Amino acid sequence: MSTTIAQSSPLPTPPEDATNTHGAKKGSGFSFAALVAAIPGAFTKLDPRQMWRNPVMFIVEVGAAFTTVVAFAEPFLGGPALSGGSAIPSTFSAGIALWLWLTVVAAFFASGVTLGTAYSFGAFFESMSEEFDAAKGATAVIFGITTCLFFSLSIITGRLSDRFGPRLVLFIGAVAMFVGLIATSRVQSLGLGYFTYGAGVGIAAACGYVPMVAVVGGWFVERRAVAVGLAVAGIGVGTLVMSPLSAELIDRWGWRDTYVFFAVGGAGILLACIPLVDRPPGDGTAQPSRFADALGSPVFRRFALSASFLGLALFVPFVFVGQYAKEQGITAVRAAVLVGVLGGSSVLSRVGFGSLVRRFGSFRLYRACLMITTGSFFFWLLAGSSYAMLIVFVAVLGVGYGGFVALSPIVISDRMGVAGLGSILGLLYTAPGIGALIGAPTAGWLIDTTDSYRSAIIWCIVTGTVSVVLLTGLPVDESGRLERAANARG
Repeated sequence: MSTTIAQSSPLPTPPEDATNTHGAKKGSGFSFAALVAAIPGAFTKLDPRQMWRNPVMFIVEVGAAFTTVVAFAEPFLGGPALSGGSAIPSTFSAGIALWLWLTVVAAFFASGVTLGTAYSFGAFFESMSEEFDAAKGATAVIFGITTCLFFSLSIITGRLSDRFGPRLVLFIGAVAMFVGLIATSRVQSLGLGYFTYGAGVGIAAACGYVPMVAVVGGWFVERRAVAVGLAVAGIGVGTLVMSPLSAELIDRWGWRDTYVFFAVGGAGILLACIPLVDRPPGDGTAQPSRFADALGSPVFRRFALSASFLGLALFVPFVFVGQYAKEQGITAVRAAVLVGVLGGSSVLSRVGFGSLVRRFGSFRLYRACLMITTGSFFFWLLAGSSYAMLIVFVAVLGVGYGGFVALSPIVISDRMGVAGLGSILGLLYTAPGIGALIGAPTAGWLIDTTDSYRSAIIWCIVTGTVSVVLLTGLPVDESGRLERAANARG
């Protein structure tokens, strides 16, 4: 696997002289030529002629391509009766459909670049930890802060999107990503990195994910599950590409210049998405705030508490599975590929579970995804130094994680309605954000204290189990969805 990845990169070779204190070759400062050369390198890895040598990655690529084509083609061709298809649309309807799917594309790229950047932090972990001479727990706080801000600030960005539309929110995200990553590339202490990276990437992710998912959910009715699944699939694709790319760029240019590359490229993608999105249809006024409705609902509160316990476990592998692999003698690029596989396998479940909602019900599928997520940690517990077992672990985890992300907005919109969905989702996603803030640093502390990953993995299994148990007894209708609340709107 590692040979294929190394050969696929067209990046220029830096001068072969001594390294500087940042882990990059001398004379390897940022340049736009390097950026232009680096970006195609991510896509050449997806060449099927190379991917077939990596069975897991190849299956992910083929499955993602197939489900994407089917999902995009069905609205125009008219699906079979069993899938709720209709007659081939008129020219006007086809134009409207095209506009709707462009909104999905924008959400796909916005979530992909913001969350792909955040979830590639594991590739930077070792370089930053060594340069600042920091323990694993202290370094993991960066990821914890980023993820917590991403989720918790979604309350604000979701409401901003409801009131002012998604374009302003995307612009704020582009500025935050550029300023935050450029500043991080210049920090001289880990403590300052908590602020620059945490705030910059956290705000960008909060702008690029929840508001965009809410916009897609507001535009689509008949194919909402598939559309939302495709939109959030961008996170999986972003992780699939950016984690291995990060490892290669860090190896060649150092972690500081890599953050400069991501600042320029990420901000540019977010700005390009702005013309493709608009406020969902309605009476032209701002969407209502639904904070009181959500907080006053016992079902919502228990659902959110379950998500917070899942967050304690879910984000630990994004930070530590690569470090675990390297400590088992696996190369840095192959270790980074593990997070890429996690993201890649989540693509299939994000789209696949979305298409299964009508048959099995959104809540039933959601609960199954939490069970899959929790169960996957047993593969890590038993992996030892087996790279194949680690691949199985992240692939299974990706299936559960992808379903959790794709189905959460569907489950809660079934219960609460889609009016003011941005504020509802912002409140909901604060729960796993709090879990992430506590979970990854706690796992790092357990690893530092016990000098073993075993206790951290068991911690993940226990908290994941609690998240599943908390879903027991929630009101579910015959179709497998949460019963619609009396105060549901839209």
